[in-house]
Amino acid sequence: MKKKYIVEITETLQRQIIIEARNEEEAVKLIEDAYDNEEIVLDGDYITDIDFDAIEIPRSYEYER
Repeated sequence: MKKKYIVEITETLQRQIIIEARNEEEAVKLIEDAYDNEEIVLDGDYITDIDFDAIEIPRSYEYER
């Protein structure tokens, strides 16, 4: 008999951007604003890690729902 599983996929995206600013706080704020305005978009080109985790669904859980 086959069992049921929940499989969770987690992707980690990362990009480094060089920016001129007066200080660290301003640098982060400028990049956050650009990100929020979708001027910076991270896509599949920036994947640094992928994890797959499976959790078996207990039969008793199926009957409780």
